[in-house]
Amino acid sequence: MRALFVDGWNSFWHIAFGMLSVPVPLLIPFFLLYQFVLKYDGNSMIDTLEFVIGAVAYLVVSYVASLKVVHQFRLRL
Repeated sequence: MRALFVDGWNSFWHIAFGMLSVPVPLLIPFFLLYQFVLKYDGNSMIDTLEFVIGAVAYLVVSYVASLKVVHQFRLRL
């Protein structure tokens, strides 16, 4: 089993698809189907964890960006 985020572009795509799954939840079943049915290997749990980390990161950034206090520090161009 490998560590988190050490698989190069593969890890990048897991995080990216995790982030995309928040606005497009239809991606979730396809990702899980691919990970656990079509290509199950020893790293499927790590890949899924990277996917979840991407989704959580998207949710956290969206929440912080919507806070009123953040808008006080926004640059006005």
